[in-house]
Amino acid sequence: MRHPRRKQSRSPKYGQGTGLGLSMVFGFVKQSGGHIEIASVVGQGTRVQLYFPRSLRPLPSETTRHAPQHRGGHETILVVEDNEAVRCSAVDLLCEEGYQVLTAANGDLAMQMLLDGATVDLIFTDVVMPGLIKSSDLAAWAKVQNPPVAVLFTSGHTRDIISRDHQLSPDTYLLSKPYGPQALTRMVRTVLGG
Repeated sequence: MRHPRRKQSRSPKYGQGTGLGLSMVFGFVKQSGGHIEIASVVGQGTRVQLYFPRSLRPLPSETTRHAPQHRGGHETILVVEDNEAVRCSAVDLLCEEGYQVLTAANGDLAMQMLLDGATVDLIFTDVVMPGLIKSSDLAAWAKVQNPPVAVLFTSGHTRDIISRDHQLSPDTYLLSKPYGPQALTRMVRTVLGG
């Protein structure tokens, strides 16, 4: 008699995410002073509308020629994030601040880039990453460099839960998800010591 095969659990694929993406969007919109309307109709789909307050900033063509190009810094940041939407959002925010940005979708790719000679000032990595190389491995590599490379972790889990699993030491920097643009840029400047 044949026994039915047991289904193996697999990592989330497109359309089967962790749900963190919506939380990130909600956090970003709320920190920007806006709100979200979501309407869902069976058989027709879901409609999401984002509302933001009107900006009083001048248009780029109205800015003076002497305005500084880089508001944040000139450093190079390696963004290690397996969620493409979150990674792209972080990259866009950091580039707007004037940083040079490299990206990797997991720890394995990030470590390969670093071993191949990529020079970075900061590694911005999700705590929980797929692959053989974990974020803690990246941090261990960063610590022994001369000079040491700064590391900023991010996670949707609380520091207590992460620390309980021995993934973070108490002296590490952690930016909680969802985070907004100001929280990200402020924490990056703090970690880089600026």
